[in-house]
Amino acid sequence: MEETGIDFQRVLYLVDSEIVRAMIQKRSYGFKTFVATRIGEIQELSDPQDWWWVSGGDNVADIISRGLDTKTSRENGLWQNGPHFLQLPVEQWPVSQRCTTLDIPERVGIVMATDFTESQASPVEVERYSDFRKLLRVTAMLRRVAKQKSFRSGAIDINSAELCEAESFWITEAQRPLVQQMRKDPTQFFKGYGSLGPKLRDDGVIVVGKRVKNHVQFSYSQEMVPLLPNHHHFTRLYAQMIHNEGHNGVSTDMAKIRSKYWVIRLKQLVTTIRHKCVKCRKYDGQASGQKMAPLPGLS
Repeated sequence: MEETGIDFQRVLYLVDSEIVRAMIQKRSYGFKTFVATRIGEIQELSDPQDWWWVSGGDNVADIISRGLDTKTSRENGLWQNGPHFLQLPVEQWPVSQRCTTLDIPERVGIVMATDFTESQASPVEVERYSDFRKLLRVTAMLRRVAKQKSFRSGAIDINSAELCEAESFWITEAQRPLVQQMRKDPTQFFKGYGSLGPKLRDDGVIVVGKRVKNHVQFSYSQEMVPLLPNHHHFTRLYAQMIHNEGHNGVSTDMAKIRSKYWVIRLKQLVTTIRHKCVKCRKYDGQASGQKMAPLPGLS
């Protein structure tokens, strides 16, 4: 169409196969390689919403394969001008985008068996991630795929509730050694953390802050916050995210983190993160001062 030199306002594609039109509307990765390659090329060169279905009797492209006599092929005939409905407004064309065929061929079949439980080991290697938000998105997506037993559900956008569930999952994972110590050796546990007033919630999460709520500014909606060890990678990712938001000082980062979590030896963790931060080291660098020349000698 580019070679014609005509500026088309809109281009519509008509096919007489409901299956072909339905394939173009789907994502290309859901088909076998041969079909997926061609569907991907069609979707790249055109808008899938511009593809419509038309009945075989109104499809002039197949008129030669059905047999074409000389009267039909003469000047001003059906072959030259197309069907009569092309002269009508688009809203009156006998076309449709509805597919009555439920089973689309050439689809890739995926069979997945999983037995996902809350107590099973982490499905994600947390050490491989350097971004807190990305860790939550990946975890939320994998949890949804495992629960629904379908990889197609992973293409749907993650909502806020799933992100909160993913964050709660990692809180439980980070606290696993603490919960085990609290249940097996409560004397040793309360010896180390009893001053914080720890409490095991119904969901299995250890929260603290009852004794220090008048001295620490928590979130407005909670009086106690989860307890996190400073050596877990989840804790380090959250502290790193808080620091990267403003590259503030140690005290500011500690206040922001403690509004949501109580991290063991938090000052040590934040100081290490700030010391390794390239931007903060540049900000803290000493500017070169003016060096005065020596005084002239007395004559």
